[in-house]
Amino acid sequence: MSVLREIAQMCANEFSHMNEDRKSSVSRAVLDSIKHRIIDEIFKNPSSFKDDLAKSVETFVRESGLATALENDLFAKKLSETLVPNDRLSFIDQANASWTKRVIKSINAMCTELSLPLARKRTGDQVKTATKAWNSLSTQGGVSKSGLKPIYSAKDFFQVVVGIRNPNRVDSIGGQWELCRVAMATKGVDELRRIFDELSPSSKWENFENEEKYRLGEKVIRAKSVAAAKQYLKTGCPMGLRSKVWPLAFGIDLSPESLLYFNQLKSSVVQYDLLLDGIMMQDVRMTAANDESFFVFEDDLHQAGLALLRDCHVQREAFPPDSQLFSYIRGNLGNVDFHVGYPPSGVVPFYGFSYYLTPFCFLYESVDRLYLAFRRFYVDYLHHLHTISSHPNGIVSLCCQFENILMEKEPFLFQHLVHIGADPLRLVFAWIMQAFTCQLDTEQTLLLWDRIAGFHSTLPLALLSVGILMFRKSSLLKINKLEEAEVVLSSLKGIKVIPLLQLVLFA
Repeated sequence: MSVLREIAQMCANEFSHMNEDRKSSVSRAVLDSIKHRIIDEIFKNPSSFKDDLAKSVETFVRESGLATALENDLFAKKLSETLVPNDRLSFIDQANASWTKRVIKSINAMCTELSLPLARKRTGDQVKTATKAWNSLSTQGGVSKSGLKPIYSAKDFFQVVVGIRNPNRVDSIGGQWELCRVAMATKGVDELRRIFDELSPSSKWENFENEEKYRLGEKVIRAKSVAAAKQYLKTGCPMGLRSKVWPLAFGIDLSPESLLYFNQLKSSVVQYDLLLDGIMMQDVRMTAANDESFFVFEDDLHQAGLALLRDCHVQREAFPPDSQLFSYIRGNLGNVDFHVGYPPSGVVPFYGFSYYLTPFCFLYESVDRLYLAFRRFYVDYLHHLHTISSHPNGIVSLCCQFENILMEKEPFLFQHLVHIGADPLRLVFAWIMQAFTCQLDTEQTLLLWDRIAGFHSTLPLALLSVGILMFRKSSLLKINKLEEAEVVLSSLKGIKVIPLLQLVLFA
């Protein structure tokens, strides 16, 4: 007990420079982990702690990297505090509840129509077959059940989002230009310019692939600091370093021990068959695997997608309890005594969902590393893009932000597009919802996602959407109907992300 007391005193001494607020914000799990590491070290190398126990332990904490772990924990908590949801709005909660019921109803209707269960345990022979097929899912043509179809698409979700109305808002007599009318707090260009100052054309990292930038990245990796990694990503990351900088910035562990978690998910895939498995695999085949840029990754996309459906970690971290998806045991629709959480992760893939995974295929050769990196990015950012909420990273907030910035920067273009029936939000909604994964060249998507992770914000999606319309302004002002606008914006290959973000913010 005396040793534990001395260790506790050491912790107090080591972290005495922190004020009371910072002390209280330190994760109890992190402190416990540090204590356990110290105790183990004392028993392994007692001679190193002979003289002055407290001082020896302080030295060990600094030299072993435990102090860095503490700083990373503090930074993560501070980051989460700077990006809190807007005050929950009852009408948005109601819209989310209505949308959730609609999704559940679609899943159950498909079950009934096709006479398929939501989930079933495989027999011994089926487990053997599924295990054998794991590494060649792209060739398993019969796995996807006939009659399955996507639960919803970007167009369906767009109609839901623009249909949300604030009952306390009174529009002017002349009507409004914007489609998203929820009066959510947004930022003006001047404020955005301050927030995204590192995107300024005057940044010395204009050429982010230069040797000095690469050396700095290696230094960041050695430091193992989450804060340094995020700061580094604000000015872009060289392709050769991204697989190491991103996990550091996400605060995730890709050690062999952590990667075992993916094997647990794999085991669940081969033992249980979910109705949504077929929908996920069908989406991979119809979208990402049908794209010349991604078809070589089809097996990885199948494996990661099926694992995601079963990952309870995603449900706990991404979706609040009151928005959990439930379904009903067949034959008991509407009976609360027979409702179950489904799927375990809370993720219902929409048409094109598998594109979310594709950028990570270029960073990792093994699907377990790919999955853990993707899962963190999905939980922090991507799930907000197909979820109705008041969160500033959410799709509703981004729609409001996009319309307000475009009106501020290009009011005449905005009015012209509305006048011809090509509302700007209608043109860009799928880009934002899909995080530009199937619109841009992959390297440009990765550069965009560098900034999302670096600034801990999905706002670059809205800013880039404005930038593209500004870039295509001359062509858009010449057209007279929606179909022509869609043709003008049909291909974004060749678009350069950073110059367009700078166009919006600093031109």
